[in-house]
Amino acid sequence: MVASDPLHLAFNCNREHWTAQNVLRSREFVVNVPGVELAEKVWNVSRIPHPRPVERAGLTPLAASRVRPPRVGECRAHLECSLVQHMDFGDEVWLLGRVVAASADKEVAKARDPFAVMRSFVYLEPGTYAVIGGAIRVRSRRPR
Repeated sequence: MVASDPLHLAFNCNREHWTAQNVLRSREFVVNVPGVELAEKVWNVSRIPHPRPVERAGLTPLAASRVRPPRVGECRAHLECSLVQHMDFGDEVWLLGRVVAASADKEVAKARDPFAVMRSFVYLEPGTYAVIGGAIRVRSRRPR
């Protein structure tokens, strides 16, 4: 996440990667948020030759509510985005999207701490992820 009002997120990838090519062509994307139980499957998706539709990876495509790319049924949450801007950095491209719709499965949506229920993960380096085990909330004071 890079802005909260309105909600925007950014990610980068190799410009030649199908993800970048699809986002730049369609100007839309979905960030599917998997739980830790999908970590191995998510990593192995990169070994499937292109094009690699969701079904070929053994996952279930679901229609998104506001964008054309699909949500992934096995994921715990989804952020549907429209591309706002992109910037090139050598072979990499930085993609900035505005979140136009969000959804989560029932357990996550009802949870007091959805991050603890999701047990999502973030990429650190090839083959290595870190699990997000819960949220830490602090009271913030307004600057004077």
